[in-house]
Amino acid sequence: MQFPILQHALFALTGYWASRSPSSRAEDSVKALWHKQKVLVLFRESLAAGDCASLPNLLACLFIQSIEIVDSGIGDWALWLQGIIMMLQGRDRLEADMVEASDWQVFTKCAVAMETMAAVTSWRPITISSAYWRAFLGDLSVYYHVRRDGEMTVHRLCSQDQFFQKILGCPTIVLFVLCEIERYMASAPCGGGSVEGTRADNDSNCRFNAWEDLLVRWTPPGDSSETLMSISEAYRNAALVHYSRRVRRLPYRHATVQQYIVRTLHHLKEFDYRMTSVNVIWPLMIASLELDIFERPELKQRTLEILEDFPPDVNRLVLFENCAELLRLVWDHRRRSELRGEEPLDWRDISKEVGWVWSFW
Repeated sequence: MQFPILQHALFALTGYWASRSPSSRAEDSVKALWHKQKVLVLFRESLAAGDCASLPNLLACLFIQSIEIVDSGIGDWALWLQGIIMMLQGRDRLEADMVEASDWQVFTKCAVAMETMAAVTSWRPITISSAYWRAFLGDLSVYYHVRRDGEMTVHRLCSQDQFFQKILGCPTIVLFVLCEIERYMASAPCGGGSVEGTRADNDSNCRFNAWEDLLVRWTPPGDSSETLMSISEAYRNAALVHYSRRVRRLPYRHATVQQYIVRTLHHLKEFDYRMTSVNVIWPLMIASLELDIFERPELKQRTLEILEDFPPDVNRLVLFENCAELLRLVWDHRRRSELRGEEPLDWRDISKEVGWVWSFW
């Protein structure tokens, strides 16, 4: 192969999957780790030479970041993601890539999805995603403009691109709203949230209402398969769980939050994840981590059943084990908080206490 860094990344990826199979050998894990270290060495050499922004380097980082997530969800994924974002920002050709429809545009979209999903689970800052949406959607002032047919401009534009829905299962408009939420909350005083009073506060509430409207009113394209409809609806409802908690600051036990959780789990239960490789873990965890196990204990069991019901080559991944452990940790913490009459911590704060920073994709 012409590009050693990409060769080592592919060997690391295949070695990792081999190490997780029932017929794995002891040396598979060692080989995967060795090749991963070689990728790191070669990438550092590219950085030192000032020549790191290349497609082989980008692909290598994408592969290794994927290993870090499926191997734990709490490993060094953020470092590799940062490397990906640094390369894309260093090129400073986002708009040109989109006009040319180059390979860089495809991998930029992958980075946007990864960064946005990780921002929700780890509160890491939004960078390349904001730039992407500006380039894709154009003038910020017309994002939420309502046209004569009652549709917002941003909804019409997002409906023209189904890339994220096809590779991830997440509708484009849902990913956009998640990015907007995290970008706003990171810059807002005191973490943002529902406000009232000043003109700026009223502007914020108008934006909050627009996000909610976009999420609530979205419907799958008419030609969507049942499988795609199920996973898309799971993402939409999981995003509404996040919106209700993060923006509206509703208690996790609030009826609205629990309603969206029930819908998310319903669609995931109906979804045949053996037929596609889209990411089911993200909506499952975003919803289940806010589950009221006191009022809906049967949903606790349903969540664990979904985790256990994946094919053996998937549910053997350490990510799945760690997700189950996180659910038990959060549910147990909330049970103790309830008994003591204390305000329960956000699940991310609970994770932080034990040194976990999460990405589910």
